Formats: sequence, C-alpha cells, structure tokens
Amino acid sequence: MVSSSSLVALLLVVVMRLSRGGSVTFTLNFNCPPICSCTPDTLSCTGQTESTARVTSSTNNLRLAHLPFTEVQSGTFRGLINVSRIEISQSDSIRKIQSKAFLSIPNLMEISILNIIHLSAIENGAFTDLPKLKYLEMGDNTQLNSIPANAFQGLSQPDTYMNLVRNGFTYIESHAFNGTRLEKLILKDNRQLMKIHDDAFEGAEGPTLLETDVFGRFKNLTVLCNLAVQVDNM
Repeated sequence: MVSSSSLVALLLVVVMRLSRGGSVTFTLNFNCPPICSCTPDTLSCTGQTESTARVTSSTNNLRLAHLPFTEVQSGTFRGLINVSRIEISQSDSIRKIQSKAFLSIPNLMEISILNIIHLSAIENGAFTDLPKLKYLEMGDNTQLNSIPANAFQGLSQPDTYMNLVRNGFTYIESHAFNGTRLEKLILKDNRQLMKIHDDAFEGAEGPTLLETDVFGRFKNLTVLCNLAVQVDNM
C-alpha cells in the first residue's frame, strides 16, 4: 500500500517526455499565469495572449516561479502592454535566457532574476527595447560566472538601479556595463569574484552610487577605486 505521504510526493512531480527526446519535470508549484499560454515545453506571454485574458489589478506584476523549461526563449514576453514588473525565480531547470527574451515590453520597469541555480548564460541583447526599465535585480544565480562585454546593452534609461548580489561571478569583462546609465550599482556578496577588467565601465555613465564589498579581495582594483573617487566628488 502506498502511504499518503508517498502519494503526495508522487503527485508533486510529473515527468513528461518531449518530442525531441528530452524530458521536463513539472511541479505543482508552477502555475501558468492567466496572461500567458503554456505547453509542456514552452511559455509564451505576449501581447496576443494578454489580449485574450481578463486584465486584473495584479496583471502588472508577472511572477514566474519554478519554471520547468531549460531556456527563456527570444520573444517570450514580446508586446506585453500591462506588465511593469517581471520576476523569474526559484527554477532548477533554466540554463539560459536568450537574446531578446524581454523584447518590446513598453511599460516594463523592473526585472528580477533570482535563485536560478543552473542558469549559466544570459545572452547579449536579452534586455533590448525596454524604454522604461529602471531596475534590474540578479541574485543567487550561482552558476552565472561572468558578466561579459555589453551584457546590459539596452538598459539605457537614466538613473537605472542595478542590484547584482550573491551570484557566481568570477570575472567582469571589458565593457561589461557599456551603454548603461547607472544611478546605483550594488555589487555585493559575489564571493567568487576574482577579476574586474579596468575597462568594465567603459562606455557607461555612472554609477552615481556604488555599494560593493570587493575592495579587500583585490590588491589593485583601479576601476572601482576610480569609480569611488568619482562618486565621492559628485
């Protein structure tokens, strides 16, 4: 006889075989939002799916927890007009966020990417065409091991606030923040961070306010020392 606790555990995980020969694990923790369309291997939250849904006061906050897909694909959120905040969090499946994943969301102001334990790549251009985006939070993504050149291109609004904490960064490359206009940057508790290129902020404006705890781990951290001096003089 199967115990009630075993039955509950069995019901909590359903594995569906995909046509391409892979498998994806679904948990009852993931619920497809009303403004989206979901299949066993895709998520689509676009202007088209939004237009057929009943718009409520909570529609502006799109929270996607426990996503069972390996990638957030290009155009996944294209054309959403009511959404001002997107949070993707607590997934043990997502490996990559593709270029143009957040393309053309005219009223989006905040993106949070949190606690995605196998996320190893956010492609350049993921944050393209977001005219109102002012806040980007990336935290507890322990397999995300670098900030490449032009990683945030498209985040060109003045007074942008970027919160990058407790990630797996080991290296921040030249021109990593190119094109950004930062009011505030928090770069803390990234305990694997060993190198920041001297030109990491080349092509960027700001940040006006910098919060970091990395000074003690580097002998010669010219780029952040120079930024600290600039901030103090503002």
